[in-house]
Amino acid sequence: RDRHNRYFIAFMVLGAGFHLPFNSFVAAVDYFMLSFNRNNMAFIVASTNSYTICLAVIINVVLVNKVSTHKRISFGYLAFMISLLSMALLVALTILGVVDSSSGFLVTIGATIFTGIGCGVQEASYYGYASMLGESFAGLVVSFNRIVTKLTIEDPLTNTVIFFSLSIVGEIVCIILHRYIKKSEFVKYYKAKEEAATAGDEHQYESVSYSPL
Repeated sequence: RDRHNRYFIAFMVLGAGFHLPFNSFVAAVDYFMLSFNRNNMAFIVASTNSYTICLAVIINVVLVNKVSTHKRISFGYLAFMISLLSMALLVALTILGVVDSSSGFLVTIGATIFTGIGCGVQEASYYGYASMLGESFAGLVVSFNRIVTKLTIEDPLTNTVIFFSLSIVGEIVCIILHRYIKKSEFVKYYKAKEEAATAGDEHQYESVSYSPL
């Protein structure tokens, strides 16, 4: 039993973490338009991410029986962290005048592609872990984050660095939560039940000895 709705809340946050990186790119499109002088950045980011996700999902279908759920989810988090860190670093270097707009645009597209890869790999994995609970919640959190950073800090470079840094913190929280629920008896019970049902014995899970996911 999920006492005090702990796992429901954890899954909701993890679902938000799954959608948080892409929402972060979309919410920061005002900065991209200003920095790269491109009015179509929202279309570029969205289409690049979508095409990459499609390709990654196809690859994921091939790997689904060869790579464990935990490893696929962990890879997704690694991709998200690299993408968000690269964006925070990019904006910081732009403030210092180290990176020009052309290089910044290429880094942004590269980070968007890497985010799409992470999303595609995690999609089939985390949807089974009830990630859809957090999809709308992710947009709400990211939008609130962007509104607050823009209202409290006038400089667009500084508030964008802080914006992506807060998104990184959100992903770190999700990584910790994933490790927590992965080892919980709650998740082990239902994973064992699912595996027993797949094997054709719906009552086998009653006495199964749990093993790490």
